[in-house]
Amino acid sequence: MPVGIPPVRAHPGKPFHTLRDAAREGQAIAVRCNLCRRKSVFLAVDLIEVCDPMRPAHIAPFACSRCQTAEFMDVKLVVPRPGDLVRRRVWRNVRWQRPDQE
Repeated sequence: MPVGIPPVRAHPGKPFHTLRDAAREGQAIAVRCNLCRRKSVFLAVDLIEVCDPMRPAHIAPFACSRCQTAEFMDVKLVVPRPGDLVRRRVWRNVRWQRPDQE
């Protein structure tokens, strides 16, 4: 399940980079738990199907599946080069559904 968005506000003249923006630019979301050192990479195109597309991209979309906490999550936006997706495991949403589509 996606983690709730913490109450953070952007500067009015400089809005947050959203998941929709990241998907439009072809970015991947690299998430790392600093507590258990688990790493995951998600394509932003896949995350907008599960999460709110207007969600800020710098906030972790999920809690760590091993630690069950979102406190220690570190998020980086990366633009994958053509060979990166072959060598790196990218988690794709095969069976995920939004809660309102059940």
